[in-house]
Amino acid sequence: GGGGGGRPNDLFPEPGSIVKGTVDRIESYGVFVALVDYRLKPLCHISQLAKMRVESCEDVVSMNEKVFVKILSVEETVNEEGRPRRKVRGSLKYVDQSDGADLDPDGIDAGEE
Repeated sequence: GGGGGGRPNDLFPEPGSIVKGTVDRIESYGVFVALVDYRLKPLCHISQLAKMRVESCEDVVSMNEKVFVKILSVEETVNEEGRPRRKVRGSLKYVDQSDGADLDPDGIDAGEE
């Protein structure tokens, strides 16, 4: 890679891009991932963690585990204070977790909500 001061920026990853991160929070409905290069923490819904049916997020990921996240969508919303915020949806199941390869490069599977 090279370049960049390693400081997270306020930009957000492009939908369809694959970014590196660390599992930051595990909820019953999914996991939040702290990204290496961005401040945003995409939510990977429990249905997006693995190709198989997942009973519990802990079956698939653990806290502080390094993961590759494919960004599915970035939605701009406004919070209670009227500040803009971005809701980012991510997926782990469309990425080869060993090397970060895109398993659904054309977004075909992801379109099947």
